[in-house]
Amino acid sequence: MAIHRKASVDDGAMAGTADYVVSQLTSSRRKDIQDKDVVALYIPKLQRSERDSLVETIERVVVLIYDNLQRVNELQLEQLVDSLTPKVPPPASAIREAQMVAKARAAVIKSAEWLTAADIAKNAGSKSSNPNAQTSKWKRDKKIFVIAPGDGIERFPGYGLDEDHKPYPALAEVIRILGDKDGWGLAYWFGSANSFLSGRTPQELLASEPGQVIAAAKDAAEGIQHG
Repeated sequence: MAIHRKASVDDGAMAGTADYVVSQLTSSRRKDIQDKDVVALYIPKLQRSERDSLVETIERVVVLIYDNLQRVNELQLEQLVDSLTPKVPPPASAIREAQMVAKARAAVIKSAEWLTAADIAKNAGSKSSNPNAQTSKWKRDKKIFVIAPGDGIERFPGYGLDEDHKPYPALAEVIRILGDKDGWGLAYWFGSANSFLSGRTPQELLASEPGQVIAAAKDAAEGIQHG
């Protein structure tokens, strides 16, 4: 006797003997699938319970695959529409602000010597295979700050290093005092004329008058707190 799984006309999968499956596919009740593609699996030596469980699993997997394909198609369409949609230009105020920031960064870069980790290692005569090791530790310990210009390479302020190519202790103190500033913020502060320093810049005096630079940083921090 043929063993088969009873299947309704709406089932997405069926199982049984080859004769049974063929009869179902050619049945007048299944005209809706007679012109569709059909995938048949031949798996010998399965118990009926195992076969039925396998069919149910295949049905679930097929539904999941179909849903995922639908989502992928929708995502691709959305991405295509996005690529063809004209981009909204930024407001004039944002453009002006970006121009001001770019101008300020250009001034900072021109105002001092900015060194890479490799530059510092070379100047110090280091033979380490990893020139970033020392500067990375300085950064972690907040003994020095960095900026990353358009090329994405981190650079360290040359004025922050002493004759032994190590950060001035006063630099770490300023970084601590002005803790709310990032690398660019610190670079702006060090490179800007400071009224507390009679119009001179902190980077000019860091080596010769570190106490004054620290005092200027405290004055700036107090101004921010009370401002």
